[in-house]
Amino acid sequence: MRLDDLLHRTDIPADALEIIRGHLEAEATASGRERATSLEREQFAALDCIGDSVVYYRDASLKVAWANRAAQALAGADLGAPGGRTCYRLRHDRNSPGRLQKRTGP
Repeated sequence: MRLDDLLHRTDIPADALEIIRGHLEAEATASGRERATSLEREQFAALDCIGDSVVYYRDASLKVAWANRAAQALAGADLGAPGGRTCYRLRHDRNSPGRLQKRTGP
């Protein structure tokens, strides 16, 4: 008998049913996390195969979370485990981000 089958029985105390519901929810959450992690790995593997430079940041701090091979070659560094280093430190050897430059011309 599966746990979710037990939820429909009337002879099981309510507190036991709550424990079963909690276990089923935790199981579903863990399964969803595993699936998301697997998809993220597949996406990164696909991005690693393209020739364009791709850098992934988790937030606005500009700390590199992941970079594909092309980005690593461009930076001249192994970005496989950047350890929280920022893009401007890795790529330009700066301690702070530079200013945006206005383009002139096409």
